[in-house]
Amino acid sequence: MNSVIHSAARGRTLRVVVILAAILALSATYADAPARQQKPKPTVEAADLAKRLHAQINKERKRHGLATLVWSHALSRIAAKHSRDMANRNYLSHDSPREMISPPAISKVDTFV
Repeated sequence: MNSVIHSAARGRTLRVVVILAAILALSATYADAPARQQKPKPTVEAADLAKRLHAQINKERKRHGLATLVWSHALSRIAAKHSRDMANRNYLSHDSPREMISPPAISKVDTFV
């Protein structure tokens, strides 16, 4: 009777070992897959992204019967400078803690249409 129990236990143990070996082999295969299949990330220029966002905003404004906004290179430069400041100093706000961009700099821009 003991030999039957030991034989059945050995059979179960062998099955478990085979299943674990298969799982390990498959996981090793899939672990390498992302490294082989990584696609290069598309590069997006900040200026291009800003202009595409501006176009999308105007599309929505037009859809709601609002006037479109005019692109301003001066405001774009101010916004890019502020974005870099926020990224470099790890904050998110319209107002800079250091007041790097002063209201007079923005008020000199004449195209708020």
